[in-house]
Amino acid sequence: MGPLPSAKTEKGDVPGINADGTYYWKLSSLSPSTVYYYQQSATVKGNKVPVKGSVANFNSNVGTTIVPGSAEEKADLNKRSYTLLSGFPNFSVLPDPDLCAQQRAAGENPRFCDMNDVINYFMKLLIGLCAVSLVFRIMYEGFVYMTSDMPFKVASAKSSLYAAILGLLLALTSYIILNTINPKLVDGTVSVDQLGIGVEIVGDGSTSFNLGTKTKGLPTPVYCPGSGGRAQLSKIAMSFQNNVVYNQTLRNSLQPNGKVALDCSSYVAQVLNCAGYTIPGVSTSNTNTASIFGGSGAEKISTISSANGVVTVNNKVLQVGDLLGWTGSKGHVVMYIGGGQIIEVHGPKGSITNAKVWPSIDWYQKNYGFKSVYRIPN
Repeated sequence: MGPLPSAKTEKGDVPGINADGTYYWKLSSLSPSTVYYYQQSATVKGNKVPVKGSVANFNSNVGTTIVPGSAEEKADLNKRSYTLLSGFPNFSVLPDPDLCAQQRAAGENPRFCDMNDVINYFMKLLIGLCAVSLVFRIMYEGFVYMTSDMPFKVASAKSSLYAAILGLLLALTSYIILNTINPKLVDGTVSVDQLGIGVEIVGDGSTSFNLGTKTKGLPTPVYCPGSGGRAQLSKIAMSFQNNVVYNQTLRNSLQPNGKVALDCSSYVAQVLNCAGYTIPGVSTSNTNTASIFGGSGAEKISTISSANGVVTVNNKVLQVGDLLGWTGSKGHVVMYIGGGQIIEVHGPKGSITNAKVWPSIDWYQKNYGFKSVYRIPN
C-alpha cells in the first residue's frame, strides 16, 4: 500500500485509505452550503502531474461530487456569477472572484476572473479591431489608387494610403520604444493591483452583551459546538457568513430577520466562545478592541509579511484564530483563518455582507495596516 494521500487542509482534516485501496479525506473545516472545486494530482519523480479527468466539485452539505453539467452545478454557477444582459463574443458571464479562485486551483482555466481579465479582453478586442480596420483601409485606398482614372480620386487615395502607412510606422515605432523601456508595457496585459471595495471601518462598540451558545442566542445555521479549540475556529467563523447584521449597540442579539447583530469585536468573542475559549478581555461579554489589544497578551506589530498562504508577524507564523487589528475611535479586529485569509465583521450599521472572508491579507494590510496582534493559546 502506498503512502496516504495529502492535501492542503486545516487542522482536523484527516486523509486515509480504505480496505479496498480507495482513498478519502475527512474535511471538517468546510463552510456549510458551499461548493468546493478540486483536482487530484500525482507526484512522479518529484513532478506534480494532474490526474486526467479528475477536476470536479462537491457540495459541503451532502459531501458528494456534483455531476458536471447537472442542474445542481448550473444552479451554483448562476448563484455565484453575473450574466451580462447583452453578451460579447466569448464573454457573457462574469463569475465571482472566489469561484474563479476555486476553479483555477482545481486546474480549470476560466477566461474571466477579475477586472484585470475584463480590461485585457477589451484592450485586445480594441487593438484587433483597429488592426483589421487599418488593413482594410490600406486595401481599399490601394484598390482606388490602382483602378481609378479620375485625378482627384487618385490623389485622395494616394494621400490616405500614405496616412495609413504613416500610422502603421508610428505604431511600430511606439512599440519598439515601449518594449525598450519595459517589455511589460507591450505584453498585451494590464494589471490593476487593487480596486476600492468600499469597506467602511466605523469602530466597535463598548456595550456588554450575552454570548450565544449552540442552543440559544444564535441563528440556526451558525456552527457553535462550544468546544474544539483552534481546530474548529475556521469552520465556526465562516458559519456566520450571511447570518450577521452589523450593529455596535445591539451586540449579540437576534434580530427579526433571523440574523445576529454583531460588530467586529463581539464577532471574534462569539467565535472564540463557540470554540470553547474563555480568555479575559477577548472571549468575554465586555470585549472590544481596547480590551483585546490593550492587555498583556497582545503584541505591537513591527513586521508582517505573507507568502504562499503563510503569514508571519514579528517573525512568528500566524495561526488560525489569531487576531489582528488596532485600537482607537475606529478600532477594528479581524480573525486569521489560515491560508493567508482573514475574516471580519464591519460597518456600516445594518450591513448584512458579513462575516466577510478576505482571500488575502495583503489588501487589508496595504490599505489599513495592522498595528497589533493577539495570539490565541493552543
